Amino acid sequence: MKINLIKPYGFCSGVQNAIDLVMAARKENPDACLVLLYPLVHNENVTNYLKQQNISVADLKDKSVEEFLKEISEDSIVIFPAHGHNQKWQKILEERKIKYFDTICPLIKENIFKIKQSLAQNKKIVFVGDEKHLETQSILSINNQIQLFEDVNSIPENSTMCFQTTCDTNKAKLVIESCSKKQNIEIINTLCPVVENRLNQIESLESEGLAVVIGDKTSANANSLYKAAIEKFGSDKTLFINSLEDLKKEEVFLLSSDALNIVSATSTPTSLVDDIYNYLLNLNNDW
Repeated sequence: MKINLIKPYGFCSGVQNAIDLVMAARKENPDACLVLLYPLVHNENVTNYLKQQNISVADLKDKSVEEFLKEISEDSIVIFPAHGHNQKWQKILEERKIKYFDTICPLIKENIFKIKQSLAQNKKIVFVGDEKHLETQSILSINNQIQLFEDVNSIPENSTMCFQTTCDTNKAKLVIESCSKKQNIEIINTLCPVVENRLNQIESLESEGLAVVIGDKTSANANSLYKAAIEKFGSDKTLFINSLEDLKKEEVFLLSSDALNIVSATSTPTSLVDDIYNYLLNLNNDW
């Protein structure tokens, strides 16, 4: 069986940067209570690893974020996730003089800067993203003049359009094409190039064999890769896993093909991809 590992794989630089910042915060504050306001990135493996470092995710089941931040002990340290955060949360911490670390992805930070520049020029902003995703929520919290994209008809003329970094590239293309008939619509490419690259690599593959997508089902990026893999290989020839244990349950299925293509989300640990790849190599040799 031919095993094709799509490269680059594992963490993107933004995810690695977030993890490095959190681990540096733990090293600088070895005895402090470090609390992640939300999962640092959308991958259970990363969340579990940080939990082992005594860095846990806030329990927000019975209270709002605002209530949690107003009640948290003043000697705690809050970690904002890589996807961004609502601006009013930061204000609460600053008013209470509670220390925090911001692990926002540098690309999202750059996009926020571009959006603020456009707002300063009195431009209307239309943001294309998932309203339930933290990145989208953080962008919308910048200014109430930022409009969430609903459909082409709702886009005002003479406006600027931006995208969630992990927005499905096919959806983005369709939106851009639909806007071509509108007057004076400025498109700012705020899509993540790493995500685009991995999606493009799936599309360039021969539609033979099987596909294994390694990522968390809560990850927008992982779901986009899974969708692209299904479109290329079919749902009956595509696996969506997030652990070596998940893979082992599918050994017979995997060995039924002459070719296997492996792709990973940007929040998937590089070490996990290595473990899965090496396991498949050994499995292939033993078969």
